[in-house]
Amino acid sequence: MKTALITFITCLFTTFTFAQTDAQKIEDAKALITQKKYASAFETLSSSNDLSPELAITLAKLVTEHSLSVSRYQSWEMMDAGGSIKLFDLNVEGLLFGAIGKWPADCRLYEEQCRFYSFVLNNEGQYGSMALLTALNKSVDQYIQPKCPSYVSDYVLGYTSLELGQLDNAIEYLKKSIALNAGFAKAHLQLSRAYLKQKNMASALATSRKAAELAVANKERSGALLVAAQAYEAMNDKANALKNYITADSLKHGDFFVLKSLLNFYVKTNNNKAAETVNAFLTSQDRGKLSYYLDVYDIYAANGRLADLAMIYQKRLADFKGTKSVEACLNFALGKIYQTTNADLSKQYLRTAKGMGLEAKNITDTRTHPNTSKIVTEAYTAI
Repeated sequence: MKTALITFITCLFTTFTFAQTDAQKIEDAKALITQKKYASAFETLSSSNDLSPELAITLAKLVTEHSLSVSRYQSWEMMDAGGSIKLFDLNVEGLLFGAIGKWPADCRLYEEQCRFYSFVLNNEGQYGSMALLTALNKSVDQYIQPKCPSYVSDYVLGYTSLELGQLDNAIEYLKKSIALNAGFAKAHLQLSRAYLKQKNMASALATSRKAAELAVANKERSGALLVAAQAYEAMNDKANALKNYITADSLKHGDFFVLKSLLNFYVKTNNNKAAETVNAFLTSQDRGKLSYYLDVYDIYAANGRLADLAMIYQKRLADFKGTKSVEACLNFALGKIYQTTNADLSKQYLRTAKGMGLEAKNITDTRTHPNTSKIVTEAYTAI
């Protein structure tokens, strides 16, 4: 995933020097968009001479709705239907805040900024760094919400508050968002996640069902069904939990959070599909990244089934012989598995992993895996 920490409001009231457009060029660009000529639309807009609210909004929508990929939310790949891919540079946050500085009473600009932040949250999801989430929350809270609150600004504040662990704030903002736009599936989804974290299972289940009903994209429907599955599991309704986990996986196959939860359910309930789900989980993620092997280790350890995992990992080690990064991860994980039952064998596996270059200095910790380097450092003290 391409990630970025948005530079927080450094350009809040700076003058935006992007070329201006007139009304006709904006209309021409919109016509090109309907023809799926997105690169040409961008070039048309960038040939103008003045910044206007309509230009800023059209450009922001163009890149967030029709780009093929984005790097650091400033470089956008776009193309015309049947044409070649072109790369365009545009700091959307800077563009919109520059326009807000010139037209501070135009609420359309504030709402479009929040739509851009929603686009970022949709890309980053639960992987987004705490610094990014804090910056987005602060931006909306200080510069947008006091001027032009909307269902989108409430959503961004609710989503970021949820990820920052501020459950009461999250629920309040997400309820406000839904009150302003009852059909906004994303707000229902995040509200269901907030209720789940609050251990309010009845509300989590009801809200996740509404989110699934409203969702258009498979990603959102899968997320809603994941919440439903977790709520059912917490209520010990195993049949409905499994049904929703499987459907969530079918809608967004390979999703980290869905597959991890499904694997945990299989291991906990002693389902014979656990082993194949381990392989599906590791294959769908980065199979050369240790943190995912440790996710599986944690699930099996919590359920007292490390002996079963040892057999799965030993078979996988044979299957991936010659793939150094995978071998290193499997050797380390097997070293962890045998730490308390066979110290000599554990040290043998750990030495092999270290000899293959698996060291803490080469690991970048993330929000979803914040302690991987520490785990490696501590494990190697035994050898």
